[in-house]
Amino acid sequence: MGTIIGVLHFEKNLERLIEHIDAEYGTPRSLMLELPVDWREFRMLSRGYFEKLAEEYERRGTRIIAGDKNHYRVEHPKLMRLFKKDEEEFRERQSDPGRAGEPQKDKWAAIAKMVLYMSSTFLNTVRPSNIREINLGILEAYNESNPDLAIVGCMHAKYLKKMRPDSHYTFFHSDSFFERLGFPLHYYLTRSARADSYVYRSRSKH
Repeated sequence: MGTIIGVLHFEKNLERLIEHIDAEYGTPRSLMLELPVDWREFRMLSRGYFEKLAEEYERRGTRIIAGDKNHYRVEHPKLMRLFKKDEEEFRERQSDPGRAGEPQKDKWAAIAKMVLYMSSTFLNTVRPSNIREINLGILEAYNESNPDLAIVGCMHAKYLKKMRPDSHYTFFHSDSFFERLGFPLHYYLTRSARADSYVYRSRSKH
């Protein structure tokens, strides 16, 4: 039986999610994440939620599987090319001591394009036809790879559970403000938080 964890993927719960995985599953041999197939190439200006999760477990020897095979459906091709080009130039300037005074202007230009790209991607993501295609791509990756553990957004986790009822779906959330706000929305409205089990992890007390 496969194991699926659905998350709201807010940055603040990442550390607590890792604590939960380590406590319940140890280090999985294979881990499928909601990542596009070119996630190593497209780093943006900082690593995202699933990229950080991938790096954490890859360094432990886990095989990382990019589950979002149809991510291209939500990308704007022209914006994607422009942003990748600007990002590459920005990183080159950062690494060149002789151009130390130049990056600030390029940085804000790259950030502006990143915001434009992400806004376009978000609008495409909420289109029902694109959601269906992304779900199909994630299901295909899940069936092909048969991972020890799959961690995706709860909307996709709900679809995986529907199509693979033999899998165990755990909904993970933490005590952050936005997740407390988001839980009833996903539970009652979209039903994506209706799971086989629930894990609520509060902040570690030091």
